[in-house]
Amino acid sequence: MAVAASSLNAFVRTNLLWGMIVSCSAFSAIPQSDYDAVILAARDGRVTSAIEQLRAWHALYPQDTRLIYDLATMYDRAGDYEAALQYRSQILNRAAPAYAIKAIAHAAKASGRAREAQTAYQLLIAKSPDDMEAHAGLVYAWMAQDQVQTALDYARTRLPQVPAQYRRSDLPMIVALAELHENRQDWLAAADAFQHVLRFEPGFRYAVRGRVFALGNAGMPFLANRLAQHQPQVFSEDERFRLSHAAAAHLIRFGQAQAAADDGQARHVGTDVALSANASLTRNFNEKPIAQFDRLVALRNRSRMQETVNLFETLRKQQATLPVYAKLAAADAYLALQQPQAARELYLE
Repeated sequence: MAVAASSLNAFVRTNLLWGMIVSCSAFSAIPQSDYDAVILAARDGRVTSAIEQLRAWHALYPQDTRLIYDLATMYDRAGDYEAALQYRSQILNRAAPAYAIKAIAHAAKASGRAREAQTAYQLLIAKSPDDMEAHAGLVYAWMAQDQVQTALDYARTRLPQVPAQYRRSDLPMIVALAELHENRQDWLAAADAFQHVLRFEPGFRYAVRGRVFALGNAGMPFLANRLAQHQPQVFSEDERFRLSHAAAAHLIRFGQAQAAADDGQARHVGTDVALSANASLTRNFNEKPIAQFDRLVALRNRSRMQETVNLFETLRKQQATLPVYAKLAAADAYLALQQPQAARELYLE
């Protein structure tokens, strides 16, 4: 599953270091108490009013670099990335504080300027080599430039070789690693990485969803559906239906394989379980066409041919657009009931 950058940043990026204020320059006459009050207001969520005050001060004292640093930081916090990036030429240097460089790096990444983000993150890492968020940001910048293998190799060098040795401080990079595996469609590895994230943050919605969808994509719909049922509030009703449907449809395929390989009395056990799961799906989510199409196949597999035909004709009256596999099931049922003309028409379709 691809991801959602806003959900990730809400978790892995520490709230910007509002308290890191550069010492007042000789050009500024702003009382420190007034400046601190604006920063505290921003920390309390009043970012817009803080930006307005900083802009007013910046017009009066354009040489006060702390205003530039904090304006970029607050614009990034507010999601106005273009406004933040207007200060990048004044911030991307070794003299700027790390929090301001981080704001520019994130704004560049969030606005799709991957190359600029890479440059900013590399500067940030040179200034703060232990900042795991900066290292993860560099991974995302490479990934956005389709340098996935470079990003993956780098992520692995920043993490312990043994996942059991991961630490909470590694979380930004573990999340990035999970997304790298998703990018490569290595779904089991992605699910494993999200599981390690959940060791530290069991309620992290993004990781819960990532693990479930990765397991589904890896061909493990039963496990994906069961995990989703433990935290249904994390998924929409449509997502929960799709997960439940995938598990029920898998049972139909298992039942069909069992019937083909077994000629004993138990050969229909799998299909009976599948029909039960399909009925449960309809009870929980009302009648949806795709579940009815699946039921046609299961009824045909169970040799309940009249029920197959009855359901098919009901769906046809409802003007449902049936997929090929559903038409084949109905055609087989008509043929078994010695109605070859009806079967022929469906086979021709």
